Amino acid sequence: MTVNDAGTVVLAAALTAQPATARQVPRDDGDANQARSGARVPLRDGSQSVGIVVVGSYGRDVVQVEPGAPARLVFDRQDDSACSERMLIPDLGIDVGLTPFGRTILELPAMEGGIFDLLCPMGMLHGRILVWEDSEPTDPNDAARKRTTERSRT
Repeated sequence: MTVNDAGTVVLAAALTAQPATARQVPRDDGDANQARSGARVPLRDGSQSVGIVVVGSYGRDVVQVEPGAPARLVFDRQDDSACSERMLIPDLGIDVGLTPFGRTILELPAMEGGIFDLLCPMGMLHGRILVWEDSEPTDPNDAARKRTTERSRT
């Protein structure tokens, strides 16, 4: 992990060609869709943005995004518990600090399809990012079963 001159944390994303970036922003910045958990994030002008409230859990624990388009995750941390200090996406090599009572924006580059876990370092807060087309299942458990079945056929 490196920090550039502007103070933006640059994180290496192992499964993408471009790095992900995270930055702290004032509470009134970071327009984000606050739709229900699991609902598809709308694609606007080629990108997608979603808000995730963090207070004892990830208020939106399933984020569904389109493959091939950048995604902006706006974490709105409304507590100061030790468990919510950091958010990890292990498969992408992402480990970012979340400001207590503040917002952190994580910019993800366009990704191929897949299921990516997001969690706190202790694993008590957890969620998933689902990257797939509309024709695929919207239930993460159905998607995991579908992918396991497809892998066993090959």
